[in-house]
Amino acid sequence: MNAQLEKSARRRQRDIWGVDLSVFTQEIVFESIINIRPSQNNRSMIIQSNQIREQVSQITKQLLGGL
Repeated sequence: MNAQLEKSARRRQRDIWGVDLSVFTQEIVFESIINIRPSQNNRSMIIQSNQIREQVSQITKQLLGGL
């Protein structure tokens, strides 16, 4: 049972990315220490994948009411 929980937690971790919202410009900044993931080919604090950035942007806008 513990192995299943651990595998599930790793899967969820792969889907968690960090952003910052500039209140003054309402711009999403795709930079956070949690984004450093060599195992997912993201070696900097900035989300490097355009596809992931777009997905994160859509989710953020939905959660914050469209920006």
